[in-house]
Amino acid sequence: MDRTEKIIVSAVVAALMIAGAGLFLFSLAEPKLKADADNTKCVSNLKMLGLAMLLYANDNQMWLPDSNGAAGLNQTVQYGGNAQIFFCPATKSRYLYQGGIFPPACDSPSSTPLIWEPNFPHDGKKNVVFLDGHCEGVSPAEWGSVSPNTKKAVKLSKQRAGAGGSK
Repeated sequence: MDRTEKIIVSAVVAALMIAGAGLFLFSLAEPKLKADADNTKCVSNLKMLGLAMLLYANDNQMWLPDSNGAAGLNQTVQYGGNAQIFFCPATKSRYLYQGGIFPPACDSPSSTPLIWEPNFPHDGKKNVVFLDGHCEGVSPAEWGSVSPNTKKAVKLSKQRAGAGGSK
């Protein structure tokens, strides 16, 4: 083997080693990339469901579906999306929903949860879409201070319903 062949062989071996190292490093990062992709998809699902809820309210004198959970979410199917948007891609669990909210009776839509995950699968946070349409990750400590607003919004809605009727 002459000198040129040795240089070519050395270059090929070095390139293969670099490619192998790159694949190895990518395989180490892959679980984090998958988790980030699942979180992004989850936020997208929740934002679509939140928009579907607001479209439903627009067509129903501003009332959101009365039924809790899946039954309430299923009432929004006609407003777009497919069955996959009702589930978190990370856990395959169905999103939760508190029914019977009358958005005009809510004094804090930016802190009133509309749809959320049943657990905290995204780096210790659950994704929540709020009544104003924004979506964010909420830690267990933050959820403790956020979730009572839903009860308050439902109570306000029921008071409003008693005064003026509901859908």
